[in-house]
Amino acid sequence: MKKKYFIIILFFITSISFSQNLVPNPKFEEYTDFPTDDSMLYLLKHWKNPTKGTPDFWVFSKKIKKNETLCNNEETNGCVGIGIRPEYSMLWTSDNSNWPEYYEYVQVKLNMELEKDKEYVIKCDVYFSHKGVYALDYLGAVLLNDSMHVEIKKRLKMPFVKLSNYGEILDDQNWVNICGCYKAKGGEKFLILGGFATKDEFIVGKHLTYGEGMYFAYYSKEYKIYYYLDNISVEKLNSKNSCKKFVLSKKILKVGQTIKLENIFFETDKSVLLKESYKELNELLKIMNQNPKMKIEISGHTDNTGSETHNKELSEARAKAVYDFLISKGIKEERITYKGYGYSKPIAKNSTDEGRQKNRRVEFKIIEK
Repeated sequence: MKKKYFIIILFFITSISFSQNLVPNPKFEEYTDFPTDDSMLYLLKHWKNPTKGTPDFWVFSKKIKKNETLCNNEETNGCVGIGIRPEYSMLWTSDNSNWPEYYEYVQVKLNMELEKDKEYVIKCDVYFSHKGVYALDYLGAVLLNDSMHVEIKKRLKMPFVKLSNYGEILDDQNWVNICGCYKAKGGEKFLILGGFATKDEFIVGKHLTYGEGMYFAYYSKEYKIYYYLDNISVEKLNSKNSCKKFVLSKKILKVGQTIKLENIFFETDKSVLLKESYKELNELLKIMNQNPKMKIEISGHTDNTGSETHNKELSEARAKAVYDFLISKGIKEERITYKGYGYSKPIAKNSTDEGRQKNRRVEFKIIEK
């Protein structure tokens, strides 16, 4: 009997340690006082500011209208906010003054050190704020042996773990979970979260075109990117908490929503679909079959390499290739339209290889549902 009880107790203890979240105050519910303005991270227990930036602490409350719409996460009523702004030249000013680069981060001491060669999963809920002009497709996490505080407001240039939703641009105004995996060197006990992307990786939010984004980025005094963070966790990696692979057919769908088809591939400068595309195309087909009233527009986009006419024709041919696939699988023609936009709707700069790659894409927009 004693042996039986020992086995049960041992299993219970092992189960707890196996799935333990090492982040204290992960939902920002422990604080010394109620925040009444921005830049009040110091009110949070356990969380610190590792740089000279001024991250915000917010609490969802009907008592303060300013906070009412910010941290309404179903998981909790508290969150932190981080702003990111690259350096911009103010070319129209008499002295050609600049807006300096500005990045905000938050830091927390973990409940215990990470074990050498063990794999950990880092997760975070993020919410894209209306304060932002640009968006990112990832945030970053750094794990350190010692606490850090540096007297700078610039981007931290250090190795980091990408936290992402598998390539999805983080520009939806709802809570999205991002995650990444990390193999410990041993002894790490401090976690830093924030933005590590360079200016060339900034993406225009879906509510703006690239030109509009540039206009607001220059003339607006708001942050260029602003995210709310919540529900932070660092746990040993196991089958239950691993970063689940993004599946298109499981995405929440809304009328007016534009969704990028992440894994669509064509022959170079042609509209011939490669076999690697069919898994994603079958996911789109699954969505259409699951939503028999849904109507979509398929749009093709290119970078600015080559002539405007060629790119418009190529983008339309690629959109039509996706259209033809769906029609061949029994989807009715009246449910789908297609259009090529060439390079008229970039989401990133065409001056870099990475930016051009992001601009070469096929998307679909939900017209009716």
